[in-house]
Amino acid sequence: NGEDIANRYTSYVEPDGQTLEENWELVAEGSIQGRGAGTGTPIPPELWLKTIVIEPGKSVGFYVTASEAPHLRYRSSSLPEGNIYSTDGLLGVTVGRSWGEYPLKGDGSDVYFSQREFSGTFHYHAYDGVCKTDVPSSA
Repeated sequence: NGEDIANRYTSYVEPDGQTLEENWELVAEGSIQGRGAGTGTPIPPELWLKTIVIEPGKSVGFYVTASEAPHLRYRSSSLPEGNIYSTDGLLGVTVGRSWGEYPLKGDGSDVYFSQREFSGTFHYHAYDGVCKTDVPSSA
């Protein structure tokens, strides 16, 4: 069953949350056994190469690839790119885009599909100040 195969993935973060050029930094990589249709599959902590720190008021972009792309889920959005579609009051997740090919060429010819919402969960921890949270919070 294609839902149960181990999928090779890579995850990248871009510090300004905007461009696709050489700014992307590899932050997680490995193979994960999917949990099946309709069930989220987290990236295990030991496969993260670094901790992502987001300063208050700043944005970051995440770019995730999967060897079996149909198993990476997102949904279309009626909101414009950059608008918040999910928040818990601390972390806002915005509408982005999906890319129609991998690897990206970065020369302006890459195919993308606009107004997409990631259908997953971000687990995070606010470390300092009034935003301190129990471990982990999710948005």
